[in-house]
Amino acid sequence: MGSDDVLAGLRAFVAVADSGTFSAAGVRLGLSRSAVSKAVSRLEERRNVRLFERSRRQLRLSEAGEALHGYARRALEALAAAEEVLGAGAGAAGGRIRISAPPQLGRLWLMPALFALRARSPGLRFDIEFSTRRSELVAEGVDLALRIGALPDRAEWVARRLGRQPTGLVAAPAYLRVAGVPTGVADLQGHTCLLQSRADGWPWLSQPLPAGDQIALGDSGALLDAVLAGQGIGLLPQWLAAPHLQSGALQPVLPRERPPLLPIQLVWPRGHHLPRRVRTVIDGLAAAMAADPRFAGPG
Repeated sequence: MGSDDVLAGLRAFVAVADSGTFSAAGVRLGLSRSAVSKAVSRLEERRNVRLFERSRRQLRLSEAGEALHGYARRALEALAAAEEVLGAGAGAAGGRIRISAPPQLGRLWLMPALFALRARSPGLRFDIEFSTRRSELVAEGVDLALRIGALPDRAEWVARRLGRQPTGLVAAPAYLRVAGVPTGVADLQGHTCLLQSRADGWPWLSQPLPAGDQIALGDSGALLDAVLAGQGIGLLPQWLAAPHLQSGALQPVLPRERPPLLPIQLVWPRGHHLPRRVRTVIDGLAAAMAADPRFAGPG
């Protein structure tokens, strides 16, 4: 077993240990499950040691695997750092980055920002997953995740705030002509309120949301479609509603009611070494959002 095979085995071992399964490690490394399993097996055979305790339901590190894991991860991080030092003079950052993002913010802001960044660093390559669910970053091989709102307290994550998301209540003029324009929270009684989720209920209102007709849509794009179609009053992000407010297709409702500003953050797996390509994207996206007035918010 040559040095290249040892290195491949260590990479496969660390990926499996971090992600919890051979399949997830394969996604992270861009290999098949079988290739990852064989690389780990060759490493175990080389030293005649078992690195994982395997069963049908569980995969966990053996005592030897526990001992190796920290050393192997630090060695791979040091190697990656050394390779970056050697390549630092070769030009702009390059490589493939997997990014997870909410669908609407991903399409309308993230993609243009990434394409502008790629124009400056043509070597960058992106795999973008549009999803509203919370990705398990390490297990799914995600380098960066764009998230809106408060994050769960996860020791294995690092987050950087990019900006803030102002939101407001809006409705189509045709809807308001029929249902009436509310002048206070109490006037929402009898209106159709379009919510992101049943658990929402707009708790930031100065008074509790009156009981009435409520529809939960679960996606900001579907919410926008419903509001534009005159189906009710909805809470939309400024970056999503702004063009429709400017065109007159939507108009503000109860503008004195101020929803909280939600943080927009980039999240990535915690580690001792962050690849140059990932640092380049983090810094580029932070600069792009800082320069965009839609994400500043009042105050």
